[in-house]
Amino acid sequence: MTMDRKERIKEIKAVLEVAVLALPKERSSQEFYRNAARKAPGELSKRIFEELAVQEGQHEAKLKAIIQILEAELKTLE
Repeated sequence: MTMDRKERIKEIKAVLEVAVLALPKERSSQEFYRNAARKAPGELSKRIFEELAVQEGQHEAKLKAIIQILEAELKTLE
């Protein structure tokens, strides 16, 4: 295994670690904004919090896609 390959594996594993740790935070943020929307005093604040919840869901989906890509690449290198 070349040093470049070892470094690439190390880099992928580091990014994977961060992405996996971030997933629960995205879920938690999504739930936080959903709860805020339910408790919102007005329609504007409710819509804003609902939109933020949607965005957190999109972040979660993107992280999952990134994780899949990185895991697949890691398999080709190991």
